[in-house]
This record gives sequence, C-alpha cells and structure tokens, in this order.
Amino acid sequence: MRDKNACPVCGANIGIVAVFKAPLPNRIFCPHCGARLRYRNSWWLVLPVIAVMLASAATAPGTAQLLGVNGAGAALVLLGHLLAAGGACEVAFVLLLWYGSFKLEPVNPRPPVWHDADDF
Repeated sequence: MRDKNACPVCGANIGIVAVFKAPLPNRIFCPHCGARLRYRNSWWLVLPVIAVMLASAATAPGTAQLLGVNGAGAALVLLGHLLAAGGACEVAFVLLLWYGSFKLEPVNPRPPVWHDADDF
C-alpha cells in the first residue's frame, strides 16, 4: 500500500517540511524529483485562512487601543496579530493536510507515451 504522503511521481515520502514550505496546498514540490504536487480537494482550505487573517486584522486596532499605543506601535500590533494568526493557520492546516484524508496528486501529470506502429 502506497503512503498517502508519498510523491505519486517518484514514490518517495515528501516529508512534512515540503508541505510547510508551500504557500498553498497546490504549490508543493517533491524534494526528491521536483514534481509539482497538490492535495486533492484542498482548495477550500484557503477560505478559512483568509477569514482568520481578516478577523485578526480587524481585531488589531482594538488590541492597540487596549495597550494604549498608536502610530508605529499600532502597526507593530497589527503585524504581530497577522504573524500569530498566520503561524497558527500554517501549523493547523499543514497538520490537517498531512494527517487528514487528503491525497497527493501531480499537478501536471506526464502525458502517456504513444508508440508508432513501427516500434512494435
């Protein structure tokens, strides 16, 4: 039985670091053969990340007001919010992709090789 986190092109396990390095679930590259991979039916995972990041950005001014900072301090609070939310989303969704029921597939599979009648 093939591992669900194995590259469908070369068969080697891609490792969790390759998934962490990918900005989106369809931008994963096999560290062994370099094939571009994606997790099947994972496009919907981008929507919750966008919602979390928007909610984090929306709550940053309230946090800045609570801390009594403005100007550059408020910008740092916003940056901190976005970094914390982005990091939490990254860890949560990488673990979901890695340990969930998602399967890897090649993005641009190689076309089948057709042989001429003279080859037989």
